Amino acid sequence: MGLVLAELKARDLLFLDSLTAGGSVGYRLSRKIGLPFAVRDVFLDNDVAEGAIRNQLFELESVARRRGYAIGIGHPYDATIEVLAKWLPAMLKKGFAIVPLTTVVRMRRQAEG
Repeated sequence: MGLVLAELKARDLLFLDSLTAGGSVGYRLSRKIGLPFAVRDVFLDNDVAEGAIRNQLFELESVARRRGYAIGIGHPYDATIEVLAKWLPAMLKKGFAIVPLTTVVRMRRQAEG
């Protein structure tokens, strides 16, 4: 993992730790070597039932309200895409915005000082 992260840093990229593997070390190593990174907050579609995905999106909103941003990840499953297509217009009406991951990384770094 150290080699991969070092290469990302050399290319002036960032690392998104999906936390999909138990005992993930990606974000810790990134911090150690000074590589910009982010960590997902909510995995949207571990359960591909539409109701479960909607619940995860509500959780994502909750995290964003508390912290000012949230990172959600998911798969391009039909159910995920269908739920997102319905959720996105409502999310925008609630005052949320979809931004590049680089924006979230910048916000987190500023908040950390």
